[in-house]
Amino acid sequence: MQNNNQMDRNILLFFLFSIVIFVIFGFLRPVQNAKKGKGKSESESKKVVKKITEKKKRSLNTINREKNLKMEKKEGEVKAASEENIEDVLNLAEGENLPSKSELIETNLFKATLNNKGGKIISLKLKNYKIDNGDFFELIPPNFKDTPYFFLRFIVPENEKLEKFLNSVVYKISVKKKNGETRVKFEYEKGSLKVFKELIFKKDSYWIDFKGEVKIGDKRVESYISTTPGLTKDQLFPRSRYDSPPTAFYYDGDVERVKNEEMKTKVAQDVYRGSFSWCGVETKYFAAIFLSKEDFKKIFVGHYKLSIAVEKENKDLFLPYVAVPVDGGFRLFMGPKSYKLLEDYGNNLERLVDFGFFSFIAKPIYYSLIFTHNYVNNWGFCILIISFIITLALFPLRIKQLKSMKDLQKIQPKIKAIQAKYKGAKSVEEKQRMQAELAKIYKETGTSPLATFGGCLPMILQIPVFFAFYKLLYNTVELWRQPFIFWIKDLSTYDPTYIIPILMGLSMIVQMRQTPNQMQDKNTKMMSYIMPIALTVIFLNLSSGVLLYYFSSNVFSSAFQKIYEKISGIETNPTSNKSKKVKKSKK
Repeated sequence: MQNNNQMDRNILLFFLFSIVIFVIFGFLRPVQNAKKGKGKSESESKKVVKKITEKKKRSLNTINREKNLKMEKKEGEVKAASEENIEDVLNLAEGENLPSKSELIETNLFKATLNNKGGKIISLKLKNYKIDNGDFFELIPPNFKDTPYFFLRFIVPENEKLEKFLNSVVYKISVKKKNGETRVKFEYEKGSLKVFKELIFKKDSYWIDFKGEVKIGDKRVESYISTTPGLTKDQLFPRSRYDSPPTAFYYDGDVERVKNEEMKTKVAQDVYRGSFSWCGVETKYFAAIFLSKEDFKKIFVGHYKLSIAVEKENKDLFLPYVAVPVDGGFRLFMGPKSYKLLEDYGNNLERLVDFGFFSFIAKPIYYSLIFTHNYVNNWGFCILIISFIITLALFPLRIKQLKSMKDLQKIQPKIKAIQAKYKGAKSVEEKQRMQAELAKIYKETGTSPLATFGGCLPMILQIPVFFAFYKLLYNTVELWRQPFIFWIKDLSTYDPTYIIPILMGLSMIVQMRQTPNQMQDKNTKMMSYIMPIALTVIFLNLSSGVLLYYFSSNVFSSAFQKIYEKISGIETNPTSNKSKKVKKSKK
């Protein structure tokens, strides 16, 4: 998800840069002899670096990555079978030629196809999510179903030959249905070798319970169960800078993601030791999660290099997979990264959904959207309703600024007179007298030169809300492939017609022209056009849902201001009125 993080930084930096420009032209310009603020001291910076370094050291102590796959043997742990026993068993199994067989398992949420060659899931479709052709959304990449990297493959660290055998042998498969559950069991027995995998599908759950074991005689063989590399059929590679490739993750008190860039330089398969509640592979909207009954003490994180044709070019994809111990069993989640759904399941699973730094704002907005959708069956209109409520809630602050601007307009003649009086002043004493006279007027009238900064305040206040909305809508699976009206067919992706970003830019220009500004010089006027144009270009490929919020927020804010002007009789845009008077005089 590095592309998304880069985009977050770019937007935030642009907003901060824009605010700095507005401050320079709207506030600092009329205030003379302003002192430059001081940045963080060098000692403070060192403290921050030291804190980060200590955190990394603690993390490395918690998770000791080992690149050799040697099994630690301790008293009381299960001992692996000897090489001689394994070789004898494999020799007995040679020449077997059992028929391959597939079983279709269907619940209210899944449509899964399992095959007894290797004991694997070759297809798992989500019935509540559909693609453009109307078919159910495929969660397991089809690229690996006939390779050794299928879903539910065994990993046997100490014996590659046994691992290969377990993943190629044909198992006996049985299916039993009872009390809303479907049990699928893969079994193989030859000589002293006994192997089984059992999966329990429940009628209305995204969870699959798993049990398994590999034994030779009375001794269990250390073994692991792995996901397939990557996840989903259509999201193996990012189609734009706003998409994210499949990513491996684990949870040990905090969600840690294994960066895809690191995989290019790492060994094909790493061991992670620690205490992991859950782990797995995710895409932007979906996840395969292994949930331990007791914390996993050791997991594998690896990658598979897949060459694939993308837009007539061959690209190398480094697709992650995760493997967990077979012993003890586990639960497997295969489904959408819905915040509400994962929160209901407990175990801090909702933390897999990244709402960003402003999550404390995003979460109430998320639940407001969910609540609204119970009554309004269109996510686009839900966004408009929440946008209306947020804009209305912030508008009292805007009213306060408008009143301050009006009061400042009344004393402008006196301020200009004082500025004209000291126009040619060069000495420090004269400049100080001018500042003292200006301060006296501000004090007597109860106004402040900070009112010239008021045009920026609504934008500043909206930055946390905008970022919260941006992260919320970007990561919310509920909006995935959801249409709004007319040309907007998918609120989770960009508008291919670019109508919404253009409308957003125009609404910003209108709002800025509505904003009173006492410094109507060329620079400030230019900024009122440069910023909307720049933001429009940056946001061209942003999701339609985010842009719909921003556009509607600007429209509602402008409308509220017009209504307030009519009700209160306060003139908030003297420059536009002046231009109207000029036009009338010409007539």
